[in-house]
Amino acid sequence: MNDYVKDESIEILTSEIMQYLKKFVTRQMLCFMLLLGARTLSNKEIADGMGCKPSALSNLIDRMKKSEIPLISFVKRERYMMYSLTPAALEYIRQYMETPEEHEHKVVRLRNEMQDCQMALKRLHEDIGNDYENELIAMLLLYENGQYEEEGMESFCLFIDCMKKLIFKGYIREYKEMIQKFALSRLRDKLQNYFAQYIHFRKLCEIYMNDWEAAYELVDSYFDSKGKSIGLNVLKRCGENIGIEEIVDIAETLGEMKKTNSEKGLSKEDFRQKWGECFSGNEQLLYYIAEKVTNLT
Repeated sequence: MNDYVKDESIEILTSEIMQYLKKFVTRQMLCFMLLLGARTLSNKEIADGMGCKPSALSNLIDRMKKSEIPLISFVKRERYMMYSLTPAALEYIRQYMETPEEHEHKVVRLRNEMQDCQMALKRLHEDIGNDYENELIAMLLLYENGQYEEEGMESFCLFIDCMKKLIFKGYIREYKEMIQKFALSRLRDKLQNYFAQYIHFRKLCEIYMNDWEAAYELVDSYFDSKGKSIGLNVLKRCGENIGIEEIVDIAETLGEMKKTNSEKGLSKEDFRQKWGECFSGNEQLLYYIAEKVTNLT
């Protein structure tokens, strides 16, 4: 395999090369490659498109550069680094990720979920009237405190569920676009604060999918220190996937999860049911957290 190092002209992927790439390329790398496609984009454009910070993208790019089969080409243009995929990476996408049927399905699915959010927002507007943004702030406060009555707030609950689905499926860019549709900055801030915990849990799931041991170490470090610190080794290891600020956000959200559980005294089963949607596809991680949290109450 070392014969291919730094050879960016590879276009024909042998079975040996495909096998190597299937083992090397992570889910985050696939997202990066799909976003870039045949285009040339700056690191800022890619970070915005993936809904992550430039620091997290730098870690991902560094890992991609270590591939024995070159995946990315880059050149500095003024203040920005401009990235494009190598012929091998483009061929990999064509063969492994974007058969016409799969690509069409992904586009249609994303459109449907965005349309669901847009339709829910339109229904909210129709149900509440012209001053619906101020009403939404009041509804959100009731919803957060569990004081709402579902009857009369159906369209609001539908909108919240649609927004959660965008986050859980990794459509962070589309989620941000929906937030920006509101004129009141106060409402945008409140919605972002509410959905922050779901975004942080998704980030934890991303760590888990890339390095499950790192995710467990992060959870251990937080709970073993009783929420007072995160070990430097954990920061370094998890920092290969996301930025330190995001790791701190995850830790704080674990603290909110623990606080909520202490107040409600949930059993392990109730705890897993409450947070199951956030960790869909990563249930083992949720079970691990449930053991930690419920043993503290």
